[in-house]
Formats: sequence, structure tokens, C-alpha cells
Amino acid sequence: MGKKRKNQSSDEESSDEKRQKNKEKTKKNKEDDASSNAKNTKKDKVNKTDKEKNSSNAKRKKKDKAKKGREEAGDSSDAKKRKKDKEKKGVKDKDEGGKSKEKKEKQSKDEERGKKDGKEKHNDVRPSSLPAEPPASLLGGGAKEPKKEKKDKKDNKASQLPTKQVDLSASTAYGDASRPFGIELDGALVVDLADEGAAIPAGVQIGWRVLEVAGKAVPEDDVGKAAEALRQAETKMESSDGKKPVSVVFVTEEPGHWKAAAKALSGRR
Repeated sequence: MGKKRKNQSSDEESSDEKRQKNKEKTKKNKEDDASSNAKNTKKDKVNKTDKEKNSSNAKRKKKDKAKKGREEAGDSSDAKKRKKDKEKKGVKDKDEGGKSKEKKEKQSKDEERGKKDGKEKHNDVRPSSLPAEPPASLLGGGAKEPKKEKKDKKDNKASQLPTKQVDLSASTAYGDASRPFGIELDGALVVDLADEGAAIPAGVQIGWRVLEVAGKAVPEDDVGKAAEALRQAETKMESSDGKKPVSVVFVTEEPGHWKAAAKALSGRR
């Protein structure tokens, strides 16, 4: 009876050990499965990342390829356009060259024709068409005519220029004898005006040229003549206490006179 109980106790212990082992084995299998699942999940994640990366690289390559294709197409289009422009320019240059050549040939023909016509016209001149007497300018007495004509042209030019008559009046002559009425002259050209002189109130302006003083013409090119004539008239007016103003005619406009006035004024400052 005691032996039977001992065996029964031993079987129970053996059964408990088996259950314990099975339990441990089951637990280990679960841990292995969990570890395997974790590894598989990690591997799947890595594979997914690689797949996405490969897909992204493929998309980028495709995009780069498309961009390169567009650039090549653009370069090809630009090359075609440049070639077309070059051909167009070549045709234009050729046409212009042809026109230029035709123009030169025509000009050369016109020159030859002109020379030929001139030669024929020269040959047609007969001795009877020559003047019976030499011109007066070639004779001894006609040597002075060009000078007279030049003077007449100058007078006509002066008469065509715009003028203005100004009456200058002052009770006393201006202190500086070289500047009558406060007018500074370069020849007959007004280059400066004194503030306290009689010229500014009368309306005289820089750049005008003295043409006449008290009815007498003033030489334009004689240095000092205009100032002298104005000073004499100013002194004469002073003797009458300024009751009799001096009439002066100015040329108010003349080609190039402003440049002369500015140049003379800058040289004095």
C-alpha cells in the first residue's frame, strides 16, 4: 500500500514536471514567434522603405529624363531657329550685295555718261560765244569792285537783322569812362552791364550789339569805337543835365553773338 502511494506520488511529480516543461516550451515558442514576427515586421518595413526609395529614385530619374528631353528639344529648336535666321540673313546679305553692286554699276555708268556729255559740251563751244571784252574785274579799274560788293552785302545783312532803339538818360556820366552808361563792350558787343548804370533801367541786354549812337553808325570791327561814341554822347548829355537822352540803336539778334558774348564775359572773370 505504501509502495503504491509512493509510485502514485512519483507519477504526479512527473506529470507536474511535464506540464511545467510544456508550459515553458509554449512560452518559449511564443517568445520565438514574437521575435520572429518582430524581425519580419522590421524586415517588411525595411523592404517597404527600400521600395519607396527605389520608387522615388525611379520617379526622379523619369523626371530628369523628361527634363533632359525638353532641354534637348529646346536646344534643337534654338539650333533650328539660329540656322533659319542665318539662312535668312545670308539671303538678305546676298540681296543687299546684289543691290549694292547694281547701284555701283549704275553710278559708274552715270559718271562715264556725265564725263562724255561734258566732253561733248566742251567740244561744242565756239570762239564766237566768248565775250568780246574781258570782264571789268580783270581790268585795272575793276579791282576795287569786290570790296564794295562785300561792304554792300554787309550793310544789307545788318539791315535785315532785328534792331531796337533805346533812349539812355542820366543826370551824370558813369564813373568808369571805359563803361559808358554802365555798359561794358567788346568791340560793339555788350558783354556786361553795371547794376548802377543807366543801361539796365532802359532795357539794354547782354548780347546786343551797338549799331548807331545818336544817329551815327558805329563800326562793328573797330575796337573802342562804340565805347568812344557812347562816352562822347554821355558827356554831352551830362552837360545838358540829362534833359536830352541819347538815342542808341542795338542789333538784338545775330548768329553766334551769344557765344561771343559768353566767351568775352568768361575771359574777364
